[in-house]
Amino acid sequence: MKTVESPSLFGGDSETISARNSIWLDAGRSLTDVFYTDYSVRAYQITPLRVFLVLIIFLIIAGLWYRAAMISALSLTSTLALLYFFAHHQAESIEVSRVAPGSATEEDTLTIEYVIRSRSKWGIRPAHFTDSFTGSLKHEFDLSIPDGISPLAITRIQKKIPADGGMGRHRFGPITLWITDPIGLFRFKVFFDDDLEVEIYPKALALPELPVSGSPFSFQFGNYEAAIKGTSTNFIGVREYEPGDSIRQICWKISSKRPGGVLVKEFEKTVNSEITFLLNLNQSEHSGEKSQSSWEACKDLILGLASQHVSNGNSVQIISTDGQMGFGRGRDHCHLLMKWLYPKVPHPDVSIPSWILRALDWIPARSTVFLVSPALSTESELLFEASRPLLFRDVELTAILAKSASYVRYAGDPGIQGLIRSAEQKSSQTLARLTDLWIGSGASVFHLDSKTPLQRSLLKVKPT
Repeated sequence: MKTVESPSLFGGDSETISARNSIWLDAGRSLTDVFYTDYSVRAYQITPLRVFLVLIIFLIIAGLWYRAAMISALSLTSTLALLYFFAHHQAESIEVSRVAPGSATEEDTLTIEYVIRSRSKWGIRPAHFTDSFTGSLKHEFDLSIPDGISPLAITRIQKKIPADGGMGRHRFGPITLWITDPIGLFRFKVFFDDDLEVEIYPKALALPELPVSGSPFSFQFGNYEAAIKGTSTNFIGVREYEPGDSIRQICWKISSKRPGGVLVKEFEKTVNSEITFLLNLNQSEHSGEKSQSSWEACKDLILGLASQHVSNGNSVQIISTDGQMGFGRGRDHCHLLMKWLYPKVPHPDVSIPSWILRALDWIPARSTVFLVSPALSTESELLFEASRPLLFRDVELTAILAKSASYVRYAGDPGIQGLIRSAEQKSSQTLARLTDLWIGSGASVFHLDSKTPLQRSLLKVKPT
């Protein structure tokens, strides 16, 4: 959709002219509100247009006595009208569109092509416009066309944008183009909004491998040996034959020497590990912005570990505060986990006890659980109390706690910086209390913070 915003005599953006030339008041304000608001705020700004208007008014007054002054006023008025309609024609005759890839991976560089079509018989110089992309930390960026826009021509320019704003679905626009008359009296804003979106997929990080145990009640074959009956190569003894036992397991040598029945051999069970990731997305506990946020760090960590365990043949599921992606194995399941998790963002009104109680029904006994959660306030301690039933089910638990306040970035008011330092101190105290609680319960604990890369965060477990 194209929208042309006309300049206001009082310096405000009082009216908007669409591509269909219909007129409406901006943001639903009345004309009186527009007049007084813009005039009161911007009355003291001196612009060339205002100088011309004051001069015309002076000449009209002087024209009551001097004919030459009236002729000059009419000439200036005609010139202003000509400049206005010239700039308006330029604004209506320009079209800008963009071409962008439909998807990319975190930390990739997107190449965006802008196509500018001019239907005007006059060129536009100078020409510059701005665009925005939520998938980049910079968010807004300027583009200029040094040679201007040629008349009746198509101009193409390219811009490289880093996809460093975090995983998820990100949106462009609108493109904002400024059009002025040759002497800069009238300035039009032209908006182009095409609702273009790009999916930024996560980049799986190579993380240190955390030790896990096999899940003895798993039905999936794997790399872990469980001390119960199974079909591995580790022999554990013999027993009486039962209907349904394989003939290949009969121990003929011992059976022939022992009257009274046939004996079969028993082996240990070789299983995979059932891995559950619990992700706390309680909005009140997370902080930061885009890729520099605590929830992005938690998601990056989970996807890195999930990819690692799927490669090892383990079954993996993710349970967040707003849903579940169930157990599965193999490369296809890893892709499903990624597509399910990457758009997740923190949300309010999360009941931690209800979430954990619901998750207990999805976590097998004697499996492995990675609890990934921010630690910002005393509300985080509710998570420990709610998760204690896991320990009574012989679950191998690892708590990965993010120091949420360390992800806050602000370089402004010293008073706000003081509040941030105070929040970070409280976050450190909460993190220390939670660490003591989890270690006291027998869980392994790791810490995440913005100053330490994820790969290094998992190298050192907190002392028990």
